Amino acid sequence: MPSTAFPFYVQKSADGKDRGLLLYQNLTKQLHQWKHVSGALIHSMDGLKSESDSALRALAAMKEISDGRASIPISTIGPLLHTSSPPTSHNNPTTTNESGDISVGQLFEWLDTRATASVLYISMGSVVRWEAGQAREVAMALLALRQAFVWVMRPWELRESLPKAVLDHELGRLVKWAPQVPLLQHPSIGAFFTHAGWNSTLETVSHGVPTLAWAHFVDQLTNAWFLTHHWQVGLEISTHDFHQSEIQRLISLLMHDGPDRRLYMSHLACHRDTARQAMLSSSSRKKLYAFLDEILDNFLSVETMRN
Repeated sequence: MPSTAFPFYVQKSADGKDRGLLLYQNLTKQLHQWKHVSGALIHSMDGLKSESDSALRALAAMKEISDGRASIPISTIGPLLHTSSPPTSHNNPTTTNESGDISVGQLFEWLDTRATASVLYISMGSVVRWEAGQAREVAMALLALRQAFVWVMRPWELRESLPKAVLDHELGRLVKWAPQVPLLQHPSIGAFFTHAGWNSTLETVSHGVPTLAWAHFVDQLTNAWFLTHHWQVGLEISTHDFHQSEIQRLISLLMHDGPDRRLYMSHLACHRDTARQAMLSSSSRKKLYAFLDEILDNFLSVETMRN
């Protein structure tokens, strides 16, 4: 893994302020608390990140040697995914623009009319913010490709800067929120343009959807490296190369049934099977119960000593 994939960069907003600084301060505090923990649960699944999970367990073993404490048990549980049927209610509007309100149910009704693997899902999570120029570059790429899409963009995120063809639902649906797991489960979704947050990474791999990763900070850089270089289930774009022609080229590679997409889909098939087996088995449940038993035993031991 190159050093550029390590999670230590801080994203700067347009006004030059370090919006990620508070996040890094919180993460640093959590790392300092490591010496006080008696166990750790990791939202992952066995076999997905075997090298990094092994390294973390080795770190726990080194800690045991350095301070003489018992080794810290580390367990992977997951994937913890909600797998219910797509919503059908026409309530709960998700967007408002020139075409009116769109409910979650109406969004899925529209997806039902699209061909298999023909729609690009775009979402940057709850922290990353779109800048006007970035949103326009993506919009122009979509229009040039005539690419159908579901694009999650919060109401205050520069919708007025987008072309009318994007705003009026000519090609796709611009929404302020959408249920991500049911979307990734839908057969019309062909790829996921993502910030590569860990939950999104685990969800897209578990459901077999190839990715265009646009990482910004912290673990997103590492996750994007795993997606594109280690698991080889998608492509990556950097902010430095974030312009229409490059976005257009990468979307085309992901969405069209060529050798690149077939390679990603073959790799995703293995990970999807691993996720399905993990969800059907009781291994995660057993690990969680064992972890809770350990916490309860420690609590009772402390209470016994106090009394």
